[in-house]
Amino acid sequence: MGRISDGVSRLHLRLLFSVGATAGLTDGQLLERFATHGGEAAELAFAAIVERHGPMVFRACRGILRDDHEAMDAFQATFLILLRKGGTLWVRDSLGPWLHRVACRAAGRAKVNASRRRVHEHGAAERGNRPEQSAIPGDLAEALHEEVDRLPNHYRVPVVLCDMEGRTYEEAARYLGCPVGTVRSRLARGRERLRGRLIRRGLAPSAGALGLALSARAATPAMPAHLLGSTIQLAKRILVGSTTTAGEVSASVLELAAGVRRIMLMSKLKCVLVGLLAAVGLAAIGAGVLAQQTPQAGDQAVSKPLRVAEGDRPWIRTLPNGATIEVIGVSTHPSGPQTWWGPEGSPLAQPLCDPSATDLAKAGTSIFGGKSIYRAVVVRVSNLPPDSKHGLWMRQSRGWYEPATRDGKIVPGLSVVISEHPKDLAASALHFEVATGPWQVVEAWDGRNPGTRPAHGSVPNSLWGRAIATKKGTTLTVTHDIEGTAVRLVAVDRKGEEHPSPERGGSRLKGFTQLEGEFDLSPEEIQEYRLQQRHFEQIDIPNIALEPTTTE
Repeated sequence: MGRISDGVSRLHLRLLFSVGATAGLTDGQLLERFATHGGEAAELAFAAIVERHGPMVFRACRGILRDDHEAMDAFQATFLILLRKGGTLWVRDSLGPWLHRVACRAAGRAKVNASRRRVHEHGAAERGNRPEQSAIPGDLAEALHEEVDRLPNHYRVPVVLCDMEGRTYEEAARYLGCPVGTVRSRLARGRERLRGRLIRRGLAPSAGALGLALSARAATPAMPAHLLGSTIQLAKRILVGSTTTAGEVSASVLELAAGVRRIMLMSKLKCVLVGLLAAVGLAAIGAGVLAQQTPQAGDQAVSKPLRVAEGDRPWIRTLPNGATIEVIGVSTHPSGPQTWWGPEGSPLAQPLCDPSATDLAKAGTSIFGGKSIYRAVVVRVSNLPPDSKHGLWMRQSRGWYEPATRDGKIVPGLSVVISEHPKDLAASALHFEVATGPWQVVEAWDGRNPGTRPAHGSVPNSLWGRAIATKKGTTLTVTHDIEGTAVRLVAVDRKGEEHPSPERGGSRLKGFTQLEGEFDLSPEEIQEYRLQQRHFEQIDIPNIALEPTTTE
Protein backbone atom coordinates (compact mmCIF):
# COMPACT_ATOMS: atom_id res chain seq x y z
CA MET A 1 0.00 0.00 0.00
CA GLY A 2 1.43 3.34 -1.00
CA ARG A 3 1.23 6.70 0.68
CA ILE A 4 -2.12 8.38 0.15
CA SER A 5 -1.90 11.40 -2.10
CA ASP A 6 -2.86 14.94 -1.21
CA GLY A 7 -5.57 14.61 -3.87
CA VAL A 8 -7.23 11.83 -1.91
CA SER A 9 -7.06 13.91 1.28
CA ARG A 10 -8.72 16.80 -0.53
CA LEU A 11 -11.32 14.39 -1.90
CA HIS A 12 -12.11 13.20 1.61
CA LEU A 13 -12.56 16.73 2.92
CA ARG A 14 -14.71 17.64 -0.08
CA LEU A 15 -16.90 14.59 0.48
CA LEU A 16 -17.38 15.44 4.13
CA PHE A 17 -18.63 18.94 3.42
CA SER A 18 -20.18 18.90 -0.06
CA VAL A 19 -23.27 16.73 0.32
CA GLY A 20 -24.76 17.70 3.66
CA ALA A 21 -24.58 16.85 7.29
CA THR A 22 -24.13 13.46 8.91
CA ALA A 23 -24.58 14.94 12.37
CA GLY A 24 -26.79 12.87 14.61
CA LEU A 25 -27.16 10.07 12.04
CA THR A 26 -26.98 6.52 13.33
CA ASP A 27 -25.08 3.86 11.42
CA GLY A 28 -28.42 2.56 10.16
CA GLN A 29 -29.26 5.95 8.69
CA LEU A 30 -25.78 6.28 7.14
CA LEU A 31 -26.12 2.78 5.71
CA GLU A 32 -29.48 3.70 4.24
CA ARG A 33 -27.97 6.79 2.61
CA PHE A 34 -25.21 4.64 1.21
CA ALA A 35 -27.69 2.09 -0.14
CA THR A 36 -30.28 4.50 -1.51
CA HIS A 37 -28.34 7.53 -2.73
CA GLY A 38 -25.89 7.71 -5.58
CA GLY A 39 -22.71 9.65 -6.26
CA GLU A 40 -21.20 11.81 -3.56
CA ALA A 41 -24.01 11.16 -1.09
CA ALA A 42 -23.14 7.45 -1.01
CA GLU A 43 -19.43 8.28 -0.81
CA LEU A 44 -20.03 10.62 2.13
CA ALA A 45 -22.09 8.04 4.03
CA PHE A 46 -19.48 5.33 3.47
CA ALA A 47 -16.65 7.70 4.46
CA ALA A 48 -18.45 8.54 7.71
CA ILE A 49 -18.84 4.83 8.54
CA VAL A 50 -15.16 4.12 7.81
CA GLU A 51 -14.03 7.08 9.89
CA ARG A 52 -16.36 6.16 12.76
CA HIS A 53 -15.41 2.48 13.00
CA GLY A 54 -12.00 2.35 11.30
CA PRO A 55 -9.90 2.54 14.50
CA MET A 56 -11.78 -0.34 16.14
CA VAL A 57 -11.56 -2.46 12.97
CA PHE A 58 -7.82 -1.81 12.66
CA ARG A 59 -7.23 -2.69 16.33
CA ALA A 60 -8.98 -6.02 15.79
CA CYS A 61 -7.02 -6.80 12.60
CA ARG A 62 -3.69 -5.66 14.05
CA GLY A 63 -4.29 -7.47 17.34
CA ILE A 64 -4.88 -10.80 15.60
CA LEU A 65 -2.22 -10.48 12.90
CA ARG A 66 0.53 -8.44 14.64
CA ASP A 67 1.75 -7.28 11.25
CA ASP A 68 0.94 -3.83 9.85
CA HIS A 69 0.76 -4.82 6.18
CA GLU A 70 -1.38 -7.90 6.79
CA ALA A 71 -3.61 -5.88 9.12
CA MET A 72 -4.11 -3.19 6.46
CA ASP A 73 -5.13 -5.86 3.94
CA ALA A 74 -7.64 -7.32 6.41
CA PHE A 75 -8.92 -3.80 7.18
CA GLN A 76 -9.59 -3.05 3.51
CA ALA A 77 -11.13 -6.48 2.97
CA THR A 78 -13.54 -5.79 5.86
CA PHE A 79 -14.79 -2.54 4.36
CA LEU A 80 -14.83 -4.03 0.85
CA ILE A 81 -17.28 -6.62 2.19
CA LEU A 82 -19.36 -3.83 3.73
CA LEU A 83 -19.30 -2.05 0.38
CA ARG A 84 -20.65 -5.16 -1.35
CA LYS A 85 -23.22 -6.07 1.32
CA GLY A 86 -24.23 -2.60 2.50
CA GLY A 87 -27.40 -2.56 0.43
CA THR A 88 -28.69 -5.74 2.11
CA LEU A 89 -27.70 -5.06 5.71
CA TRP A 90 -30.09 -3.74 8.33
CA VAL A 91 -28.81 -2.22 11.55
CA ARG A 92 -30.72 -0.29 14.17
CA ASP A 93 -27.93 1.88 15.52
CA SER A 94 -24.36 0.62 15.24
CA LEU A 95 -22.42 -1.38 12.67
CA GLY A 96 -19.68 -1.96 15.25
CA PRO A 97 -20.57 -5.53 16.29
CA TRP A 98 -21.02 -6.63 12.66
CA LEU A 99 -17.78 -4.98 11.53
CA HIS A 100 -15.83 -6.50 14.43
CA ARG A 101 -17.03 -9.96 13.47
CA VAL A 102 -16.11 -9.45 9.80
CA ALA A 103 -12.72 -8.01 10.81
CA CYS A 104 -12.01 -11.09 12.94
CA ARG A 105 -12.98 -13.33 10.02
CA ALA A 106 -10.75 -11.38 7.63
CA ALA A 107 -7.80 -11.30 10.02
CA GLY A 108 -8.21 -14.99 10.83
CA ARG A 109 -8.18 -15.92 7.16
CA ALA A 110 -5.19 -13.64 6.53
CA LYS A 111 -3.39 -15.38 9.39
CA VAL A 112 -4.05 -18.80 7.81
CA ASN A 113 -2.89 -17.53 4.40
CA ALA A 114 0.31 -16.12 5.91
CA SER A 115 0.98 -19.40 7.70
CA ARG A 116 0.55 -21.31 4.44
CA ARG A 117 2.96 -18.96 2.69
CA ARG A 118 5.56 -19.52 5.41
CA VAL A 119 5.16 -23.29 5.14
CA HIS A 120 5.55 -23.07 1.37
CA GLU A 121 8.55 -20.74 1.51
CA HIS A 122 10.44 -22.06 4.54
CA GLY A 123 9.12 -25.58 5.07
CA ALA A 124 7.17 -27.26 7.77
CA ALA A 125 10.06 -27.06 10.27
CA GLU A 126 9.52 -23.34 10.78
CA ARG A 127 5.83 -23.93 11.30
CA GLY A 128 6.69 -26.35 14.09
CA ASN A 129 8.61 -23.58 15.82
CA ARG A 130 5.57 -21.23 15.81
CA PRO A 131 3.15 -22.24 18.59
CA GLU A 132 -0.50 -21.92 17.67
CA GLN A 133 -1.31 -20.31 21.00
CA SER A 134 1.24 -18.59 23.19
CA ALA A 135 0.73 -18.01 26.88
CA ILE A 136 2.86 -14.85 27.00
CA PRO A 137 1.13 -11.52 27.69
CA GLY A 138 2.05 -10.25 24.23
CA ASP A 139 -0.56 -12.60 22.78
CA LEU A 140 -3.37 -11.01 24.78
CA ALA A 141 -4.65 -8.79 21.95
CA GLU A 142 -4.82 -11.69 19.49
CA ALA A 143 -6.58 -14.01 21.91
CA LEU A 144 -8.85 -11.22 23.12
CA HIS A 145 -10.41 -10.42 19.73
CA GLU A 146 -10.75 -14.10 18.86
CA GLU A 147 -12.55 -14.84 22.12
CA VAL A 148 -14.79 -11.77 21.89
CA ASP A 149 -15.88 -13.04 18.48
CA ARG A 150 -16.75 -16.42 20.04
CA LEU A 151 -18.97 -14.97 22.78
CA PRO A 152 -22.75 -15.48 22.46
CA ASN A 153 -24.35 -12.47 20.79
CA HIS A 154 -26.10 -11.24 23.94
CA TYR A 155 -22.66 -10.88 25.57
CA ARG A 156 -20.57 -10.07 22.48
CA VAL A 157 -22.60 -7.08 21.32
CA PRO A 158 -22.48 -5.15 24.64
CA VAL A 159 -18.73 -5.82 24.90
CA VAL A 160 -18.09 -4.45 21.41
CA LEU A 161 -20.39 -1.46 21.86
CA CYS A 162 -19.33 -0.37 25.35
CA ASP A 163 -15.76 -1.61 25.74
CA MET A 164 -14.39 -1.47 22.20
CA GLU A 165 -16.30 1.50 20.82
CA GLY A 166 -16.82 3.49 24.01
CA ARG A 167 -20.63 3.66 23.74
CA THR A 168 -22.51 4.64 26.88
CA TYR A 169 -24.82 2.18 28.63
CA GLU A 170 -27.78 4.26 27.45
CA GLU A 171 -26.66 4.10 23.81
CA ALA A 172 -26.13 0.35 24.04
CA ALA A 173 -29.55 -0.05 25.64
CA ARG A 174 -31.19 1.82 22.75
CA TYR A 175 -29.35 -0.39 20.26
CA LEU A 176 -30.32 -3.61 22.05
CA GLY A 177 -33.84 -2.47 22.90
CA CYS A 178 -33.47 -3.38 26.56
CA PRO A 179 -33.13 -1.58 29.92
CA VAL A 180 -29.79 -0.08 30.98
CA GLY A 181 -29.65 -2.54 33.87
CA THR A 182 -29.75 -5.44 31.41
CA VAL A 183 -26.83 -3.94 29.48
CA ARG A 184 -24.78 -3.62 32.67
CA SER A 185 -25.57 -7.20 33.66
CA ARG A 186 -24.74 -8.67 30.25
CA LEU A 187 -21.56 -6.62 30.05
CA ALA A 188 -20.35 -7.83 33.44
CA ARG A 189 -21.13 -11.46 32.58
CA GLY A 190 -19.56 -11.10 29.14
CA ARG A 191 -16.34 -9.70 30.64
CA GLU A 192 -16.21 -12.49 33.22
CA ARG A 193 -16.80 -15.18 30.60
CA LEU A 194 -14.16 -13.57 28.39
CA ARG A 195 -11.63 -13.53 31.23
CA GLY A 196 -12.35 -17.20 31.96
CA ARG A 197 -11.71 -18.16 28.35
CA LEU A 198 -8.45 -16.21 28.31
CA ILE A 199 -7.33 -17.97 31.50
CA ARG A 200 -8.01 -21.34 29.84
CA ARG A 201 -5.73 -20.20 26.99
CA GLY A 202 -2.89 -19.57 29.44
CA LEU A 203 -3.49 -15.84 29.85
CA ALA A 204 -4.56 -14.39 33.17
CA PRO A 205 -5.38 -10.70 32.77
CA SER A 206 -6.69 -8.78 35.76
CA ALA A 207 -10.05 -7.04 35.40
CA GLY A 208 -8.24 -3.73 34.90
CA ALA A 209 -5.85 -5.14 32.30
CA LEU A 210 -8.73 -6.76 30.45
CA GLY A 211 -10.67 -3.49 30.38
CA LEU A 212 -7.64 -1.60 29.05
CA ALA A 213 -6.95 -4.25 26.39
CA LEU A 214 -10.55 -4.04 25.21
CA SER A 215 -10.69 -0.25 25.05
CA ALA A 216 -9.62 2.21 22.38
CA ARG A 217 -6.70 3.07 24.68
CA ALA A 218 -5.19 -0.37 24.15
CA ALA A 219 -1.48 -0.35 23.34
CA THR A 220 -2.00 -1.27 19.70
CA PRO A 221 -0.19 0.58 16.89
CA ALA A 222 -2.38 3.41 15.62
CA MET A 223 -4.20 3.09 12.33
CA PRO A 224 -1.90 4.42 9.56
CA ALA A 225 -2.95 7.91 8.49
CA HIS A 226 -3.20 6.99 4.81
CA LEU A 227 -5.36 3.90 5.35
CA LEU A 228 -8.61 5.83 5.79
CA GLY A 229 -8.12 7.85 2.62
CA SER A 230 -7.06 4.87 0.50
CA THR A 231 -10.09 2.86 1.64
CA ILE A 232 -12.44 5.74 0.80
CA GLN A 233 -10.75 6.13 -2.59
CA LEU A 234 -11.25 2.42 -3.24
CA ALA A 235 -14.93 2.80 -2.34
CA LYS A 236 -15.27 5.76 -4.70
CA ARG A 237 -13.91 3.77 -7.65
CA ILE A 238 -16.33 0.94 -6.95
CA LEU A 239 -19.32 3.24 -6.43
CA VAL A 240 -18.78 4.97 -9.78
CA GLY A 241 -18.74 1.59 -11.50
CA SER A 242 -15.04 0.94 -11.97
CA THR A 243 -14.03 -2.70 -11.93
CA THR A 244 -12.04 -3.77 -8.91
CA THR A 245 -8.91 -5.33 -10.33
CA ALA A 246 -5.51 -6.18 -8.94
CA GLY A 247 -4.24 -2.98 -10.48
CA GLU A 248 -6.54 -0.95 -8.23
CA VAL A 249 -6.41 -3.04 -5.06
CA SER A 250 -4.01 -5.79 -4.04
CA ALA A 251 -4.85 -9.36 -4.98
CA SER A 252 -4.54 -10.36 -1.32
CA VAL A 253 -7.34 -7.96 -0.36
CA LEU A 254 -9.61 -9.29 -3.12
CA GLU A 255 -8.88 -12.89 -2.13
CA LEU A 256 -9.48 -12.14 1.54
CA ALA A 257 -12.81 -10.44 0.84
CA ALA A 258 -14.00 -13.25 -1.42
CA GLY A 259 -12.95 -15.92 1.08
CA VAL A 260 -14.63 -14.25 4.03
CA ARG A 261 -17.84 -13.76 2.06
CA ARG A 262 -17.86 -17.50 1.28
CA ILE A 263 -17.39 -18.29 4.97
CA MET A 264 -20.22 -15.92 5.92
CA LEU A 265 -22.50 -17.47 3.30
CA MET A 266 -21.81 -21.01 4.52
CA SER A 267 -22.42 -19.93 8.12
CA LYS A 268 -25.71 -18.34 7.10
CA LEU A 269 -26.81 -21.45 5.20
CA LYS A 270 -25.93 -23.58 8.22
CA CYS A 271 -28.10 -21.41 10.48
CA VAL A 272 -30.98 -21.63 8.01
CA LEU A 273 -30.68 -25.43 7.87
CA VAL A 274 -30.63 -25.71 11.67
CA GLY A 275 -33.67 -23.44 11.86
CA LEU A 276 -35.58 -25.54 9.33
CA LEU A 277 -34.79 -28.76 11.18
CA ALA A 278 -35.87 -27.18 14.46
CA ALA A 279 -39.09 -25.94 12.87
CA VAL A 280 -39.89 -29.43 11.58
CA GLY A 281 -39.27 -30.89 15.05
CA LEU A 282 -41.40 -28.26 16.76
CA ALA A 283 -44.20 -28.82 14.28
CA ALA A 284 -44.21 -32.54 15.05
CA ILE A 285 -44.17 -31.91 18.80
CA GLY A 286 -46.90 -29.28 18.48
CA ALA A 287 -49.12 -31.67 16.54
CA GLY A 288 -48.80 -34.25 19.32
CA VAL A 289 -49.58 -31.72 22.05
CA LEU A 290 -52.55 -30.40 20.07
CA ALA A 291 -53.91 -33.92 19.65
CA GLN A 292 -53.67 -34.47 23.42
CA GLN A 293 -55.41 -31.15 24.17
CA THR A 294 -58.26 -31.43 21.64
CA PRO A 295 -61.51 -31.71 23.64
CA GLN A 296 -63.61 -34.82 23.13
CA ALA A 297 -67.18 -34.60 21.84
CA GLY A 298 -68.64 -34.74 25.34
CA ASP A 299 -66.37 -32.04 26.79
CA GLN A 300 -67.74 -28.60 27.49
CA ALA A 301 -65.79 -25.95 25.60
CA VAL A 302 -65.48 -22.64 27.43
CA SER A 303 -64.94 -19.58 25.24
CA LYS A 304 -62.56 -16.96 26.67
CA PRO A 305 -61.72 -13.54 25.28
CA LEU A 306 -58.46 -13.54 23.32
CA ARG A 307 -55.79 -11.03 24.33
CA VAL A 308 -54.13 -9.51 21.29
CA ALA A 309 -50.42 -8.97 21.91
CA GLU A 310 -48.30 -6.61 19.82
CA GLY A 311 -46.77 -9.67 18.17
CA ASP A 312 -50.25 -10.45 16.80
CA ARG A 313 -50.47 -6.96 15.31
CA PRO A 314 -47.25 -6.86 13.30
CA TRP A 315 -48.19 -3.77 11.30
CA ILE A 316 -48.78 -1.46 14.28
CA ARG A 317 -46.09 -0.04 16.52
CA THR A 318 -46.31 2.45 19.38
CA LEU A 319 -43.34 4.41 20.66
CA PRO A 320 -42.91 5.09 24.39
CA ASN A 321 -44.03 8.70 23.78
CA GLY A 322 -47.41 7.39 22.56
CA ALA A 323 -46.92 8.04 18.85
CA THR A 324 -48.36 5.17 16.81
CA ILE A 325 -47.56 4.06 13.27
CA GLU A 326 -49.69 1.56 11.32
CA VAL A 327 -48.99 0.17 7.86
CA ILE A 328 -52.29 0.04 5.95
CA GLY A 329 -51.34 -1.20 2.50
CA VAL A 330 -48.98 -1.20 -0.47
CA SER A 331 -49.35 -0.50 -4.18
CA THR A 332 -47.26 -0.29 -7.27
CA HIS A 333 -46.35 3.30 -8.11
CA PRO A 334 -48.05 5.06 -9.81
CA SER A 335 -51.04 3.39 -8.18
CA GLY A 336 -54.33 2.44 -9.81
CA PRO A 337 -57.81 1.16 -8.86
CA GLN A 338 -56.71 -2.49 -8.54
CA THR A 339 -53.03 -2.28 -7.64
CA TRP A 340 -53.25 -2.54 -3.86
CA TRP A 341 -52.41 -5.25 -1.33
CA GLY A 342 -52.05 -5.49 2.45
CA PRO A 343 -48.64 -5.30 4.14
CA GLU A 344 -48.62 -9.10 4.37
CA GLY A 345 -49.34 -9.40 0.61
CA SER A 346 -53.07 -10.17 0.44
CA PRO A 347 -54.91 -8.25 -2.35
CA LEU A 348 -57.14 -5.30 -1.43
CA ALA A 349 -60.37 -4.62 -3.32
CA GLN A 350 -60.27 -0.81 -3.06
CA PRO A 351 -57.52 1.79 -3.51
CA LEU A 352 -56.37 3.39 -0.27
CA CYS A 353 -55.62 6.83 -1.69
CA ASP A 354 -55.27 8.85 -4.87
CA PRO A 355 -52.21 8.30 -7.08
CA SER A 356 -49.27 10.55 -6.22
CA ALA A 357 -48.98 13.67 -8.37
CA THR A 358 -45.29 12.92 -8.99
CA ASP A 359 -43.90 9.83 -10.71
CA LEU A 360 -40.74 8.81 -8.85
CA ALA A 361 -39.43 6.97 -11.91
CA LYS A 362 -39.27 10.32 -13.71
CA ALA A 363 -37.98 12.27 -10.71
CA GLY A 364 -34.22 11.91 -10.65
CA THR A 365 -31.95 9.07 -11.71
CA SER A 366 -32.56 5.48 -10.67
CA ILE A 367 -30.07 4.38 -8.02
CA PHE A 368 -30.36 0.70 -8.94
CA GLY A 369 -29.26 0.93 -12.55
CA GLY A 370 -32.79 0.72 -13.94
CA LYS A 371 -33.41 -2.60 -12.18
CA SER A 372 -35.97 -1.10 -9.84
CA ILE A 373 -39.50 -1.41 -8.55
CA TYR A 374 -41.54 1.59 -7.40
CA ARG A 375 -43.95 1.31 -4.51
CA ALA A 376 -46.46 3.42 -2.55
CA VAL A 377 -46.89 2.44 1.11
CA VAL A 378 -49.82 3.99 2.97
CA VAL A 379 -49.43 4.47 6.72
CA ARG A 380 -51.50 6.00 9.50
CA VAL A 381 -49.69 8.14 12.07
CA SER A 382 -51.59 8.98 15.25
CA ASN A 383 -51.10 10.29 18.77
CA LEU A 384 -48.12 12.45 17.89
CA PRO A 385 -47.10 14.48 20.95
CA PRO A 386 -47.47 18.26 20.61
CA ASP A 387 -44.50 20.12 19.15
CA SER A 388 -42.93 16.89 17.95
CA LYS A 389 -41.16 16.17 14.71
CA HIS A 390 -41.48 12.83 12.97
CA GLY A 391 -39.98 11.14 9.96
CA LEU A 392 -40.65 7.92 8.09
CA TRP A 393 -39.09 6.11 5.17
CA MET A 394 -38.61 2.67 3.69
CA ARG A 395 -35.30 0.92 4.18
CA GLN A 396 -33.16 0.11 1.14
CA SER A 397 -34.84 2.72 -1.00
CA ARG A 398 -34.92 6.30 -2.16
CA GLY A 399 -38.03 8.44 -2.16
CA TRP A 400 -40.18 10.63 0.05
CA TYR A 401 -43.43 10.70 1.97
CA GLU A 402 -46.39 13.03 1.53
CA PRO A 403 -49.95 13.48 2.83
CA ALA A 404 -52.36 10.94 1.34
CA THR A 405 -55.45 12.25 -0.46
CA ARG A 406 -58.81 10.81 -1.46
CA ASP A 407 -60.81 12.54 -4.15
CA GLY A 408 -58.29 15.34 -3.98
CA LYS A 409 -58.73 15.99 -0.25
CA ILE A 410 -56.05 15.34 2.38
CA VAL A 411 -56.93 12.50 4.76
CA PRO A 412 -55.91 13.48 8.32
CA GLY A 413 -53.24 11.20 9.76
CA LEU A 414 -52.73 9.29 6.51
CA SER A 415 -49.41 9.47 4.64
CA VAL A 416 -48.04 7.69 1.59
CA VAL A 417 -44.38 6.74 1.31
CA ILE A 418 -43.19 6.71 -2.30
CA SER A 419 -40.03 4.64 -2.77
CA GLU A 420 -37.73 2.96 -5.26
CA HIS A 421 -36.32 -0.46 -4.33
CA PRO A 422 -34.06 -3.06 -5.96
CA LYS A 423 -36.08 -5.22 -8.35
CA ASP A 424 -35.28 -8.49 -6.55
CA LEU A 425 -36.26 -7.21 -3.09
CA ALA A 426 -39.35 -9.08 -1.86
CA ALA A 427 -39.89 -7.20 1.41
CA SER A 428 -38.61 -4.16 3.23
CA ALA A 429 -38.92 -2.33 6.55
CA LEU A 430 -40.58 0.98 7.36
CA HIS A 431 -38.61 3.27 9.69
CA PHE A 432 -40.49 5.65 12.00
CA GLU A 433 -38.90 8.18 14.34
CA VAL A 434 -40.20 10.97 16.56
CA ALA A 435 -38.25 13.69 18.37
CA THR A 436 -40.35 14.92 21.26
CA GLY A 437 -40.30 16.09 24.82
CA PRO A 438 -38.87 19.28 26.27
CA TRP A 439 -35.74 20.73 24.75
CA GLN A 440 -32.84 20.44 27.18
CA VAL A 441 -30.23 23.19 27.40
CA VAL A 442 -26.83 21.67 26.74
CA GLU A 443 -24.87 24.92 26.91
CA ALA A 444 -25.62 28.64 27.17
CA TRP A 445 -23.49 31.58 26.00
CA ASP A 446 -23.93 35.29 26.66
CA GLY A 447 -22.49 36.43 23.32
CA ARG A 448 -19.22 37.69 24.74
CA ASN A 449 -15.71 36.24 24.27
CA PRO A 450 -16.33 33.89 21.32
CA GLY A 451 -14.12 30.85 21.13
CA THR A 452 -13.70 27.28 22.31
CA ARG A 453 -15.63 25.94 25.29
CA PRO A 454 -13.98 22.67 26.44
CA ALA A 455 -16.18 19.76 27.50
CA HIS A 456 -16.88 19.38 31.21
CA GLY A 457 -19.28 16.98 32.89
CA SER A 458 -22.23 16.45 30.53
CA VAL A 459 -21.42 19.64 28.57
CA PRO A 460 -19.95 18.88 25.11
CA ASN A 461 -17.03 20.50 23.36
CA SER A 462 -18.15 23.58 21.47
CA LEU A 463 -16.77 26.48 19.47
CA TRP A 464 -18.89 29.65 19.42
CA GLY A 465 -18.38 32.13 16.60
CA ARG A 466 -18.98 35.85 16.78
CA ALA A 467 -22.60 37.01 16.54
CA ILE A 468 -22.92 39.04 13.32
CA ALA A 469 -25.56 41.69 12.66
CA THR A 470 -27.38 41.35 9.32
CA LYS A 471 -30.23 43.14 7.57
CA LYS A 472 -32.63 40.49 8.89
CA GLY A 473 -31.20 40.32 12.41
CA THR A 474 -28.33 38.14 13.64
CA THR A 475 -26.38 35.11 12.44
CA LEU A 476 -24.27 32.87 14.65
CA THR A 477 -22.18 29.78 13.95
CA VAL A 478 -21.63 27.08 16.58
CA THR A 479 -19.56 23.90 16.24
CA HIS A 480 -20.25 21.01 18.65
CA ASP A 481 -19.65 17.29 19.12
CA ILE A 482 -23.17 16.22 20.16
CA GLU A 483 -24.27 12.94 18.52
CA GLY A 484 -27.45 10.87 18.35
CA THR A 485 -29.96 13.59 19.25
CA ALA A 486 -31.91 16.40 17.60
CA VAL A 487 -30.04 19.69 18.19
CA ARG A 488 -31.16 23.28 17.76
CA LEU A 489 -29.80 26.78 18.38
CA VAL A 490 -31.94 29.29 20.28
CA ALA A 491 -31.66 33.02 20.98
CA VAL A 492 -33.18 34.42 24.19
CA ASP A 493 -34.42 38.01 24.07
CA ARG A 494 -34.31 40.53 26.92
CA LYS A 495 -37.72 39.35 28.14
CA GLY A 496 -36.52 35.77 28.46
CA GLU A 497 -38.46 34.46 25.43
CA GLU A 498 -36.80 31.81 23.28
CA HIS A 499 -36.48 32.25 19.49
CA PRO A 500 -35.38 29.00 17.78
CA SER A 501 -33.35 29.30 14.59
CA PRO A 502 -34.93 27.80 11.45
CA GLU A 503 -33.87 24.17 11.10
CA ARG A 504 -30.93 23.52 8.80
CA GLY A 505 -28.55 20.69 8.13
CA GLY A 506 -25.02 21.10 9.47
CA SER A 507 -21.61 20.24 8.06
CA ARG A 508 -19.75 17.49 9.91
CA LEU A 509 -16.07 16.56 10.17
CA LYS A 510 -14.27 14.20 12.57
CA GLY A 511 -17.12 14.04 15.06
CA PHE A 512 -17.93 17.77 15.05
CA THR A 513 -21.00 19.44 13.55
CA GLN A 514 -21.29 23.07 12.51
CA LEU A 515 -24.66 24.81 12.89
CA GLU A 516 -25.53 28.22 11.50
CA GLY A 517 -28.36 30.06 13.26
CA GLU A 518 -30.43 32.96 11.93
CA PHE A 519 -32.58 35.12 14.20
CA ASP A 520 -35.00 38.01 13.57
CA LEU A 521 -33.41 39.94 16.42
CA SER A 522 -30.48 42.32 16.49
CA PRO A 523 -27.46 41.35 18.62
CA GLU A 524 -28.45 44.06 21.11
CA GLU A 525 -31.88 42.44 21.61
CA ILE A 526 -30.37 39.06 22.49
CA GLN A 527 -29.22 38.36 26.03
CA GLU A 528 -28.23 34.71 25.61
CA TYR A 529 -27.76 31.91 23.07
CA ARG A 530 -28.60 28.31 23.93
CA LEU A 531 -27.61 25.00 22.41
CA GLN A 532 -30.45 22.54 23.05
CA GLN A 533 -31.12 18.88 22.34
CA ARG A 534 -33.85 16.25 22.58
CA HIS A 535 -33.75 12.56 21.83
CA PHE A 536 -35.33 10.56 19.03
CA GLU A 537 -37.52 7.56 19.68
CA GLN A 538 -37.51 5.25 16.69
CA ILE A 539 -38.69 1.86 15.51
CA ASP A 540 -38.88 -0.28 12.37
CA ILE A 541 -41.75 -2.40 11.06
CA PRO A 542 -40.10 -5.20 9.06
CA ASN A 543 -41.24 -7.66 6.39
CA ILE A 544 -43.62 -5.39 4.46
CA ALA A 545 -44.43 -7.24 1.23
CA LEU A 546 -43.30 -5.40 -1.90
CA GLU A 547 -45.20 -7.86 -4.11
CA PRO A 548 -48.75 -9.20 -3.69
CA THR A 549 -49.24 -12.86 -2.91
CA THR A 550 -50.58 -14.94 -5.77
CA THR A 551 -53.33 -17.52 -5.44
CA GLU A 552 -53.09 -20.69 -7.46
